[in-house]
Amino acid sequence: RPADPRNPTPPPAAAPAAPAANATATPPTTPSPAVVDDDQAVGLRQAADHHLPGITLAALRFARANDPAFPDPAGKRGAELLYRVGDLKKWARNRPRAATGTTDLD
Repeated sequence: RPADPRNPTPPPAAAPAAPAANATATPPTTPSPAVVDDDQAVGLRQAADHHLPGITLAALRFARANDPAFPDPAGKRGAELLYRVGDLKKWARNRPRAATGTTDLD
């Protein structure tokens, strides 16, 4: 309904619908990062998804191939190389970063 130009107060908003009596109102939750021991061995995908926020799987794969400071694997699961979470976190803290303004993307 359009606002009445003679009445400066807007019409009252409609009240939100009440949930059904048998419905449980639980807010959606995001899974919290798993609490892990830094000695736990994980693959690069799990490390990117759960332990190294802001670092993509592609960045980890690139670093594994090109960064001499990237940690050595701690084991294997099938064909997948596994890395200690603590080693990956230490590498992520100490990895070199390009200065801003050095690429066309900045």
